[in-house]
Amino acid sequence: MTAPEAPAARTAAAPPVLLRLLGPVRLEVDGVDRTPLGPLLRGLLAALGCARGTTVPAETLAAVLAQLGGQPGAEPGDGEPPAGARVDAAQVQVHLARLADVLGPAAGYLTQTSAGVRLAGPGLMTDLDAVDEAVEAGRAAAAAGDGSGAATALRRALARWPGPVADDLPGVEALGGIRAHYARLRPDVVEELAESELRDGSLLAAQVSVRELEAHVAGQPGRTRGWGLLVEALYLAGRPVEALQAVRRAIAGPAATGPAHDRDEVLRPVERAALRRSRMPQARAENGRRPSLVWVDAAGRALSRALPATGSVLIGRDAGADVPLGHGSVSRTHAAVLRWESGWTLLDLGSRDGTTLNGRAVTDGTPLRPGDVVRCGDVVLLVADSRADGVPVDGRESGGAADLRDATALVEPVAVQPVVQKAAVQKVVVDLEQARRPVG
Repeated sequence: MTAPEAPAARTAAAPPVLLRLLGPVRLEVDGVDRTPLGPLLRGLLAALGCARGTTVPAETLAAVLAQLGGQPGAEPGDGEPPAGARVDAAQVQVHLARLADVLGPAAGYLTQTSAGVRLAGPGLMTDLDAVDEAVEAGRAAAAAGDGSGAATALRRALARWPGPVADDLPGVEALGGIRAHYARLRPDVVEELAESELRDGSLLAAQVSVRELEAHVAGQPGRTRGWGLLVEALYLAGRPVEALQAVRRAIAGPAATGPAHDRDEVLRPVERAALRRSRMPQARAENGRRPSLVWVDAAGRALSRALPATGSVLIGRDAGADVPLGHGSVSRTHAAVLRWESGWTLLDLGSRDGTTLNGRAVTDGTPLRPGDVVRCGDVVLLVADSRADGVPVDGRESGGAADLRDATALVEPVAVQPVVQKAAVQKVVVDLEQARRPVG
């Protein structure tokens, strides 16, 4: 057999064929593994399978064999000549005949015309087809508002995606285009999956997403969307300290994780999540513990300050502020949190760069609750509830900067939880009658 010209009757009776092209090339015919051992026939399978049923010119197949060092009679361990050796049309036919033998009862799927060679048939399925169908189904479900259906379909796509296209054949230039396509698609799918699973705000989904997104941003540090989703997942998992540290890592630039990312883009997902949460019924605090403002200072330390049981808490660049933020974008007396009978209220005190709550500008007094995301200038603070991880217990009722707590050690496996106390300074109190005007 010098060319794959099986009769049509054989095609009709051919068994199912599964060609796996993501990760190492693998071939199953009627449930039996028939993967060729040598790279030459796997290279032909990859080139024909990635063509998705279209005709591949014989010249392209010759180039694939040349890049893999193929000549007739060359088998694994048989002294194949160096890659780049010229392969003529007759030699291509020899390798195609061998491929037909490997396909066995499915050889009828391999056909040849004057235009080239085609691998196709009603029983042939590739994992590329399965991934594309799952991604399409997931995106359709997401567009219809079905987050659960979208997550199920997208996770099914990733389960069939063990690696890059034909990663056991790295030197095949003919696969460059389809490799690049799936290399671009996979990060999109990972992020779309995270968006779908985080949409309902469930703790379990957030915990799973944190693990997957940490691996994702490690491999794709240049993707702002991935960093934003990681911050959101940490926030929804009740890990505010780590969420703020992730923001810092994302905007730190090349010295840390890769390219510096825009703060607004990184924070947009978590601010949207906080806005959704703010519309839900509020749970009661456990054991009488008050929520805390949590932030990361310029040295990377995570700090916290309990919201007031009475009176107010001043946020600003001033050293005497209850929440001292040593950043140039923060005004000396920037904002305040006031305690009312109905709860806490956030006020902007005429700051230069403004205050936002869950992505929206704060002008008049705005209700503040656990889970909210506050920005004072370029500094981000999270309002952590009493159950959040990484926030120290603050049982004291007295106010002022002396109550400032260092929460950094609480996200590390240490036995002792240190408390950082600053020298007592005079507390700046916001007069409730004057709260709408700048202080100091």
